[in-house]
Amino acid sequence: MKIKIALIDTGIDKRFVKNSICNVKHFSIVNHKIVNEYQTPLKNHGTLCFQEILKQNVSFDILDINIIGNEKSLISKNIVLGINKAIDLKSDIINISLGFTNYDEEVFCACQKAVDNNILIISAVSHTREVSYPSSFKNVVAVDVNNGQDKFIQKINDSTLSIRMEDKIIYQDGKMHDFSSTSMASRSEEHTSE
Repeated sequence: MKIKIALIDTGIDKRFVKNSICNVKHFSIVNHKIVNEYQTPLKNHGTLCFQEILKQNVSFDILDINIIGNEKSLISKNIVLGINKAIDLKSDIINISLGFTNYDEEVFCACQKAVDNNILIISAVSHTREVSYPSSFKNVVAVDVNNGQDKFIQKINDSTLSIRMEDKIIYQDGKMHDFSSTSMASRSEEHTSE
């Protein structure tokens, strides 16, 4: 049985799915509901995260839950819709590497519902180190990056892990970006936590 990972993000470009070892099902938000339908991603964050999962060279079942709806931005109700869909589809892991700085009770309750259904939720810590949700919830495993630590994975507290990553420089639209980020680290954690 394959591990089922719900990637709640900006969507995975289907061009990167064709020759992958993972079985990917696409979902997106249409008229404030999650439907089993591919929607071309407006941003490449979800695709880059999927490519990092592929580097594990393990065949996963991936639920690509594109939560950038008609609003074309991140809103908490879409995260709740994504979490509920992941629960309904019996995910083993939910990965949310997007977040916001305001506490949201509905997102917290959706995370708790997932935990109550034995689903591990992994979320990237804010790149700016400010409090962000859902990674700051105690029912979520927050993943941070610390390239100065000795161990590959280090426990910070009961709900936070830190990953050591090498610099990952990517070129996009002619610009150089350091992608040694918490988003990428949380993909590494999915494989090593098994």
